[in-house]
Amino acid sequence: MTNLKLRLFILILLVCPAAAAAQTSTEVFDTALKAYNAKDYGVAAEGFAKYTGLKPSDSAGFFNLGLCYAKLQRQAEAVPNFKKAIALSTNYYNPAVQLGYAYLDLDKFSDAITAFTSAATADPAKPDPHYGIGLAHRYAKNPAEAEKAFAKAIAVSPARPSFYYQLASTQYDSQKYKEAIVNYRETVKLDPKHYSGWVYLGNSLDYNGQLVEAIAAYETAVVIDPSKPEAVTELAVLHLRNNKPQLCETYARKGIVLDPKYPGGHRTLGVCLRNL
Repeated sequence: MTNLKLRLFILILLVCPAAAAAQTSTEVFDTALKAYNAKDYGVAAEGFAKYTGLKPSDSAGFFNLGLCYAKLQRQAEAVPNFKKAIALSTNYYNPAVQLGYAYLDLDKFSDAITAFTSAATADPAKPDPHYGIGLAHRYAKNPAEAEKAFAKAIAVSPARPSFYYQLASTQYDSQKYKEAIVNYRETVKLDPKHYSGWVYLGNSLDYNGQLVEAIAAYETAVVIDPSKPEAVTELAVLHLRNNKPQLCETYARKGIVLDPKYPGGHRTLGVCLRNL
């Protein structure tokens, strides 16, 4: 009898700490959210996965789990969780947008367009679904549809420089340089420190025969980020075409110092030196 009491006492000691340590579903969610906000996405994913087991009808758990996988670049695992969140949610806008971006990362452009279109239906007043549709069409080499989608995003939210940049880049890819110039100018107007906006504005101006304006755009890019070789090397080429071989040499050498392996750097310097 004494042995039986002792065994029961030991069993109680073993069980009670586990019971004391058990978390409620709310505590599990909050702990996972803290880990996510601390950018510890692996720990957060484990927590949200546990939460979805405790609360399988709550779309927030699956949505946040999908976000964790997306942050971890595990898009194939993010997709089913965003889909589950959509199925459980009455307002499925956010998971539909994130599903679209997950499909973009997986190069599943048709699926991305479907997801973004669903998000646009859920909230027609938001610009991001149209932007996502534009990206999907651009990556899928459908420039006409991409332009339409980016234009819709701009119509809804005309103050986002990324919308103009992607529209301009789509036009640039299609060699529509006059149109690209307009939208690259809008990009750098809204974001004066947009390095790539200034570089591609310079490219577009150059292709459009506006040499002086192109030089000015590249010079602005160099001021914004003097550590990158693209604008520096382009300046070397344009100064040569503008009959200024000494400036060509100066910028060509700067470009090589910044990146000795940058394509065209040494070739540009050689051409400059031959014209001195």
